[in-house]
Amino acid sequence: MSDGPRTLLEQEIRRRGWRGFRDVATAYDSTARSLFPKNGPTLTEATYYRWLGPGTRSLPRPDACAVLERLLGHPAERLFGPPLDDDPHDTYHLKELIQMTAEEAATDARSQAASISELTIDHLRDEVAEAARAYPVRPPAQTVTTGRSLREQAERLREQTRVPDQHRELTVLAGQASALLSVAVFDCGELPAARSLARTAGLYAEVARDVPLQAYALGTLAYIAYHQGQPAEALRQVRRADALGSGVGAQGRRRLQAIAARALGHHGDREQALSLLAATDEVLAEGATDDLHDIGGEFGFSAARCLMSAGTTALLIGDAESAKKASRRALGLARVDDRGVAAKAAVDLGLVLLLAGELDEAAEVLAPLWQLAAEQRGTGLVQRAGRLRAALADPQYRDSPLALELAERAEDVLRSANARPPLAP
Repeated sequence: MSDGPRTLLEQEIRRRGWRGFRDVATAYDSTARSLFPKNGPTLTEATYYRWLGPGTRSLPRPDACAVLERLLGHPAERLFGPPLDDDPHDTYHLKELIQMTAEEAATDARSQAASISELTIDHLRDEVAEAARAYPVRPPAQTVTTGRSLREQAERLREQTRVPDQHRELTVLAGQASALLSVAVFDCGELPAARSLARTAGLYAEVARDVPLQAYALGTLAYIAYHQGQPAEALRQVRRADALGSGVGAQGRRRLQAIAARALGHHGDREQALSLLAATDEVLAEGATDDLHDIGGEFGFSAARCLMSAGTTALLIGDAESAKKASRRALGLARVDDRGVAAKAAVDLGLVLLLAGELDEAAEVLAPLWQLAAEQRGTGLVQRAGRLRAALADPQYRDSPLALELAERAEDVLRSANARPPLAP
């Protein structure tokens, strides 16, 4: 049997990193339910292996074709045809070929240079920034691959220069790539590795004396500690970041304040958590800048993210009205620009409504959760899906068909994200 894919269908399955029938069936069935809420097709193991097996392939039923087209982004006729090759007339593949060619040419040019050109460093800086800005719309696993490559490029270039300014700049870029890696690995559910990468980013920042990067790395360590049920450790890391003094812009301070508020709420310090929540609007209005957080994307902390986190904290300390208000505002701001934030805000809002017995309205606001692709569901969202599933098990919803349907969809989110049991808090 050949190691290469025989069809575009098989090729697309491999490109997404799905490992066998279970992963494919989870994504397929989730897409089918979104297209056909009542009587959608399901993928059986026999059908899966028939589609990928050798021999002549006839197209599936129209509803199955519709699911495959939505899931994989190609017409069904094309999916059951040959895989993409280097055909210059294949528009889909041409974009990838151009990108690969540009990267190979840049690598070859760098290897032949007697010294590092400033243009080379500029190019790497742009790549790191682009990876950070694209993070909200890319699967975390893809950023793991990209971030690793960027860090390795920065390290190779550091070894080729003795110019102090260039060495420092490349140290910062290696640290930024490590910081981005730590967040992506966290969203893949690997918290110990994420913590190690965040510390690595912090070490790069210390060497380069880059305060914003130090603050970001410490904030990530605090965020990881919070999700591991260690609020005291989370607060310790935030205080270390605060002790760095000036140099951190408004978005960086927003991020640290949001993490601290959530940790305080989990720690039981309701008064201080409420105090930080009350200052949310004031923090949103601040305009100080820095070279890291103003890149945006994952390195930034937008108003939508700030409000989403405020809603989560309010929910944690039992302030339902504030949670509802902040989550609605976050949902409105993030619906287009950051679907991951929108999905988190939607679940928080749904939880508030469920606690108030408003099942029908909760079902309506949860749409962003179901619409988010399985590969983009990170750890924070998976934990929320676990809390949503628990809330739907309340006795008041025991005999509700709608509650049962929502609970099943929440379980689908947990399965599709290859989630372990939700972590504390």
